[in-house]
Amino acid sequence: MSKPKATSLSRADVSPGFGLGSIPKSLRRIFKAHRSGLVRNPVLLVLTAHDPAKSILRPEENDVSAEQIDRIIQAFDSSPKTYRRAEMEEAVRLRDDIIPRLLEILEELAVSPEKYVDGNRLLHTYAVTLLSHFREPRAHLSIIRAFTLDHETVDGLWGDVTTETLPVLLYQTCDGKLDAIKDLVLNKNADEYVRSAAMHALNFAVVRGDIQREEVLAFYGALFTGTEAERGSGFWSMLTSRASDLWPEELASTIKKAYDDGLIFSGFIGWDDVQRALDRGKDGCLRRARARADDSIPQDVHRYLSWFSCFRSQENRPAASDDQQRRSDRDRERAKKKAKKLAEKSRKRNRGR
Repeated sequence: MSKPKATSLSRADVSPGFGLGSIPKSLRRIFKAHRSGLVRNPVLLVLTAHDPAKSILRPEENDVSAEQIDRIIQAFDSSPKTYRRAEMEEAVRLRDDIIPRLLEILEELAVSPEKYVDGNRLLHTYAVTLLSHFREPRAHLSIIRAFTLDHETVDGLWGDVTTETLPVLLYQTCDGKLDAIKDLVLNKNADEYVRSAAMHALNFAVVRGDIQREEVLAFYGALFTGTEAERGSGFWSMLTSRASDLWPEELASTIKKAYDDGLIFSGFIGWDDVQRALDRGKDGCLRRARARADDSIPQDVHRYLSWFSCFRSQENRPAASDDQQRRSDRDRERAKKKAKKLAEKSRKRNRGR
């Protein structure tokens, strides 16, 4: 018996009872399920579309309207004093549908940052938070561009996000590829705290197994020549701190010479701090670095924003454990004191030129 020829069905060829009329107007979910391997034959979705109980698709895979995404985006762009917990959770559920809009926000930010340099706008902050949580590699270079604008613009756009969250944003979106992060460390035009955040991201990569500790230390060790930043910059002090986090045994003589050459500000990190790291040993340093990474990289999307002061007093603020909050406050206060000392040292040197 010969096989019947395959024919294609048009909408008119199928009766309403067959279930086609109950399929959403966009067939995107059918083809998405087919591409992802949920089903081998998309026709099965048509056959079960009239009966949700038999459908193999999860509810969140149903079509999402542009109006839903618009509503979430508008909520993120409204009052900065209210943390949008419900919208954040909805955005996580609608991950695939909202990612293109979040990427568009970053692209617009890079082209027209003046639209976002406003203390009353946190849309871009929500966008990078979600893209980091989604580990979206398409956001990686856009995030770097957003943090390498001129220093005044970066400060106006991001504030303490540079020191608090940028290391996580860089690491979470790099997809294991670290070249762009290394380039950011080397970028003399970038803010020194942005460069330091890139070093933090490299340290995360070490303790998470993306790169060998020895490779990162070799990279750091080549950056004490005195030409990597302007004289009086805090770059080498921060570099020493990040190297010490990984156990700086191989770089001890290089770092000691940098102190002798006046590259490192002892008020930020003294030689005694380096010595303590050496005494702690490799395992001890890496254990601490691993714990720091675990504390810094949130599993819960809400913890990315838990340190924002404008959310601290709200009932719906992002939750943070008491230990995490105390540690975060302590580390932030310590970092601010070091930054003040570093800034004062830089001013004195500049006046002495």
